[in-house]
Amino acid sequence: MRPRRRIRACWLPALIALCFACAPGPAAPPPAAAPARIVSLLPSFTQIVVALGAGDRVVGRTPFCPTAGLSPQAVEVGAALDANYERIFALRPDLVLVKSSMQAQRERLVALGLPVLALPTETIADAYTAIAAIAEKLGRVPAGQALVERLQNDLQTVTDHVKKQPPARTLLVIGHNPGELRGIFAAAKGTFLDELLTIAGGANALLDSPIAYPQLGQEEILRLDPEAIVALLPGADDSPAAQERERALWRALPYLRAVKADRVFLIADPDAVTSGLRMAEIARRMAALLHPVPEPPR
Repeated sequence: MRPRRRIRACWLPALIALCFACAPGPAAPPPAAAPARIVSLLPSFTQIVVALGAGDRVVGRTPFCPTAGLSPQAVEVGAALDANYERIFALRPDLVLVKSSMQAQRERLVALGLPVLALPTETIADAYTAIAAIAEKLGRVPAGQALVERLQNDLQTVTDHVKKQPPARTLLVIGHNPGELRGIFAAAKGTFLDELLTIAGGANALLDSPIAYPQLGQEEILRLDPEAIVALLPGADDSPAAQERERALWRALPYLRAVKADRVFLIADPDAVTSGLRMAEIARRMAALLHPVPEPPR
């Protein structure tokens, strides 16, 4: 009988080990609930949330955010640079969307104990990243992938349309004092607006600026001497009369090639300088201005 006891004794440790191996481990944490109370501090982020079918979850927005698709209860909380932090905190958001370059604003929101998702907006690739990140937070990854693919395809369509056209050296103006050529700001290389210009068949005349959006004087613009000027002014009127007023302003610099050739254009779309879902539409409008399709002969 002793040999049998020894055999059982040898099995016992193995049996105990097997039992522990088969025992269930610690339960995996449940997936985080999708945010239900969102504050968006950038219009392009608001557009993404709405496009993902979650506009009804937005409880706070900027004055510049589109309201279509949002709940009527979504209140203004100020713009990113002058946000009303008391109002944001009172809304009890479980997600605040903010630009990653707004470091001070981000730190203040975090100090209030609010969950913050900070996203870059400097390039077209950043827009794809923002769409994917917001979609993941909302639990709508496939819808986010579809949005990215649609935007990519729309931008590629613009590229294909103008790829045989010679690029026009273009100055991208993003703002100036109302009614005068002072306080002129332009988009330099490396910005998403520069990328849109390239897609639209243009070449940025402002090549060597160390600043993404520098202020230019008239002498600097004369030195650049662009072949075309596209003024992206989201708050302007888009009527034919406004287009003519913009061209008339630039006639103060009659020696510019763009002025001589009457190639000064205005795009007054609300999303003209927004790194968001309507970038392809802005690129399409640029392309139509820089490379107009000639009318067929009658």
